[in-house]
Amino acid sequence: MNLQTILERVDLLIDNDISTQQKVTTINEISKQLFRRFPVPDKFVKFTTTNIPYYTLPDDVSEERIRSVIVNGIEYRRVTPEDDRPNYPFCTVVADHLFLYPNTPDQTCVIFYQPRHVEMSASNLSAVPTFPEDYHEILVYGLAIWIAEIQRDVDMVNNFQRKYDEILKDAERHLRKMGNKRVIITNRW
Repeated sequence: MNLQTILERVDLLIDNDISTQQKVTTINEISKQLFRRFPVPDKFVKFTTTNIPYYTLPDDVSEERIRSVIVNGIEYRRVTPEDDRPNYPFCTVVADHLFLYPNTPDQTCVIFYQPRHVEMSASNLSAVPTFPEDYHEILVYGLAIWIAEIQRDVDMVNNFQRKYDEILKDAERHLRKMGNKRVIITNRW
């Protein structure tokens, strides 16, 4: 569900004259709260390496949330600029770009990471929130609650809160299970 669809669903639920910018700001706040509350399942991005060893990271990837980088089945150790003698192969993030060494063109690279919240704006209503799409209804009802509170409509707040809590409970059951699954790498000597 993209941002435009979320806003349209909210407008169907509750009549309001609140600006799109204010609604998007509130959706961003709700999304941030959800990312703090839930262990969001890991994602991965796959691409083919080129001659240039710098690769642009997707918006929902931050350096500290990268779990592993694998190129053709070989895990690249993540290093920091302070490491004066890194073991090969290695990778690092420089200015939101992933640097691989050694870099061999035409290889398959996979980055496993835990996604983060990406700020949405009223100027791009086709953007899709980064919170798992199965639970975008939480954003709809969270925004509807906020609007009903502004209008001081207690009945609407209670109705929306009940639906919000129901979806949130379902999300807690599923996302906590999915977010706690981790790949355990063991070394055998």
